[in-house]
Amino acid sequence: MEQLNTFLSTTGGKVVLIAALAIGAHLVVLLIRSIDRIILYRLTKKRAKWSSIQSLGFSILIFSVYFIAIGKILMELGVSLTAYIASASVIGLAVGFGTQGLIQDVITGVSIVFSNLINVGELVEVNGVTGVVRSINMRFIEIEDHLGNLAYIPNRTITKVVRYPKGYLSCSIDFVNTPKLLENPSTFNEIDAFLKSVKEQFQGIFRGSISMYNDKTTSTGKKYSRIKLRIWPGRTQLIDSTLKHELLDILKKAEPDYKDWMLSINYEIENGKCKKHKNNNKSQVSETS
Repeated sequence: MEQLNTFLSTTGGKVVLIAALAIGAHLVVLLIRSIDRIILYRLTKKRAKWSSIQSLGFSILIFSVYFIAIGKILMELGVSLTAYIASASVIGLAVGFGTQGLIQDVITGVSIVFSNLINVGELVEVNGVTGVVRSINMRFIEIEDHLGNLAYIPNRTITKVVRYPKGYLSCSIDFVNTPKLLENPSTFNEIDAFLKSVKEQFQGIFRGSISMYNDKTTSTGKKYSRIKLRIWPGRTQLIDSTLKHELLDILKKAEPDYKDWMLSINYEIENGKCKKHKNNNKSQVSETS
C-alpha cells in the first residue's frame, strides 16, 4: 500500500491516476446508458410517464458523473475541490447570459415530463416533426420518424404538440353502395385485393391493418362501404391521390355512371378506446408558451 501511495505521489503516478479516473468515469457513463436502455425497453406504454422521467433523470446522472470526475482530476493536479466548485459557479454565472438556452431547455424538459405533455414511446408531432419519442433529456427531445431518421428538437423551441394517443392517424374511406355494386360481389373482392397490394407496396405509411366493412347504412337508408386505414400522420398524399383514383377506377369499371363525390375520405385522431365510432374521436393539440 505504501509503495502504491509513493507511486501515486509521483508525476507518472498522477498521470496514471488521472487516466484511470477519466476511463472509469466514461465506463460508468456507458454502464448508466446501458441500464437506461434496458429499463426503457422493459417499460410498457402504461408507464410512459415513468419512461420520460427515467430518460431525463439518467441524463442528469451522466452529467453529475462527469462533473465529479473532472473535480477529482483537478484535485490530483493540485486544484482544491472548493475552488473548483466556486469557479464552476462563477463561470456558470458569467456564461449564463450566453447560455440561457441551456437553462430554458432544462426547465422546459422537466415541465414537459411532469405535465405529461410528451412521453417516451408516444407518436407525436412536435414543431412539424412527426414520429415516435425515443428519449427526453436535459436539452433535446429525440424523435424517430417513419423513415427511421432521428430528429433532435431543443426543449425550449417546442411551441406546438399534437399527440396521437393510439399511435396512428385514422383514415376512413367511404363509398356509396349502388344497386349495381351490390349485385356484383366481385367488385368488392377486387377492392380487397387492391388494398392488400397497396399495403405490401407502401408499407412505410401504414401503422396497422386495413379493414373493409360492406354493410354500413345511414339513418336515411343510404348504403355504403367503409375502408379503415391506420397510417402515419403527414402521409396522406398517397391516400388522396393514387389510392383514391384507383378505387374510383375500380368502381367505375363496375358502374360507368359512378360519380367522384360518391367516394369520400376523412381523417381522425382517435382518442382512448373507441367503440362503434361514437363522438370520442377528438384531436389533442397543445401549445406551449
